[in-house]
Amino acid sequence: MLRPLIFLVLFFVFGKIDAQVVLKTTVDSSAAKKQSIGVKVRGIGKEEVVTYKGNPLDEDSVAQALKIDPTLLFRGDFPIFFEQRLSDAFSVEMGLGITWTDYMYELFQNNGRFLNQEKKDVRFRSGSSVRLHARWYFSKYSTAISGHYLEFGAARRNYRMDYYYNTGLIRIPQPINRTWYDFTVRYGFQEADKYAFLFWDGYVGLGLRSFDEDRVVVTGINAEFANRKGLRVFLTAGFRLAFGL
Repeated sequence: MLRPLIFLVLFFVFGKIDAQVVLKTTVDSSAAKKQSIGVKVRGIGKEEVVTYKGNPLDEDSVAQALKIDPTLLFRGDFPIFFEQRLSDAFSVEMGLGITWTDYMYELFQNNGRFLNQEKKDVRFRSGSSVRLHARWYFSKYSTAISGHYLEFGAARRNYRMDYYYNTGLIRIPQPINRTWYDFTVRYGFQEADKYAFLFWDGYVGLGLRSFDEDRVVVTGINAEFANRKGLRVFLTAGFRLAFGL
């Protein structure tokens, strides 16, 4: 009885195993965040280090999103946006849509005349809009497409309208077209939580617009039309509702 007891005591004194766990984080070339654990095991007369690579850590953001911009409704612009992550810090966003009546332009440039008293003389037609944005998510504490960002963008919008002028015998439609090319720089913030079905994207910025616009100068039987081209600087601000994919 005594010899087995002495053997067990000697085993636990001299054969004790110490384990030390060190946690460290590494990033591989594919930009996926992984964790590795080094386990140092000391036994009788030997020491061994075993490295364990765990599962990828959860991303803090969705990688893609579909968006709509309610603030563009007043401009008669109805695009759908798609944003795709390119890396931890960069993404690209594209938007395609149709245009219709630009209420802001009609109220402030045409004094609302084609929305009220001369409404019967015009017919608004559908146009198109296309956008391309490159985004840099500069916060080191978040992953694209979530966090603070700087956006560089380009857009083309086309609006179409027919003005019917009376020659005394018949009413003849005169096409009135307006095309804008916009170049913008924006600062924004987006909380693209991967566990939230719906999130928002707010932005503010500055833009340069190249415009080519047809205008109705004089209405009625003696209707006159003109075209103007030029550049103008404008401010931009708004928000988008986004759906994570």
